Amino acid sequence: MQHWSELYTLTASTAATLMGLLFVTLSVNLSLLSPGPSARRENAAIPLAEQAFQNYFAVVLVSLIALVPGATVSVVGTAGIVLTATWILWRIQQLRALGRKGGSRLQSLRRHIASLFGFGTLGFASISMANDGHELHVFAASLILLLGTATTVSWRLLLDLSKTKDASALPRGASGVTPSQEAASHLPPQGEPSPAAPLEDRRVEGEQ
Repeated sequence: MQHWSELYTLTASTAATLMGLLFVTLSVNLSLLSPGPSARRENAAIPLAEQAFQNYFAVVLVSLIALVPGATVSVVGTAGIVLTATWILWRIQQLRALGRKGGSRLQSLRRHIASLFGFGTLGFASISMANDGHELHVFAASLILLLGTATTVSWRLLLDLSKTKDASALPRGASGVTPSQEAASHLPPQGEPSPAAPLEDRRVEGEQ
């Protein structure tokens, strides 16, 4: 595994940096994730954040295990198997909870297709490595795939938070009408006397 140390160092540092930036982004926009007027956005943003964190954490954990001095291929493969099995069990539990809440399981599976492929590739390579196989290239490719998937999901999350922030910044009842247009809509049509016109006529007659 020492021949791959540079690659694992790069994947670990990249995943850790991007995960830290994602933490900061969510901390700054924490109010957009709390229950309230943007509850519909919350349901879309939180699963995206969870998916991104899971992928980043998997890449960091496996890369760090591979960088342990003296770590053998079989040890790293066993760690990959445990990590993949844990993620699969977690996803099954999440799908069951989603079904009890009335959410769409199919939509959740579609969102995790890339992650499923990445963890599946990681599991395949890990099983081969644990049995003294030589699937190091596939193992490295699975980490790169998980890293790319997490970055794509993070970008979707940022776009979702941006849309939520723009929607919450609009005043209540805003419909795209400018203040001048709204004031003009309350004026009487051209050619018709205003409601105050009869009162003014009576006042002039009384003075006469």
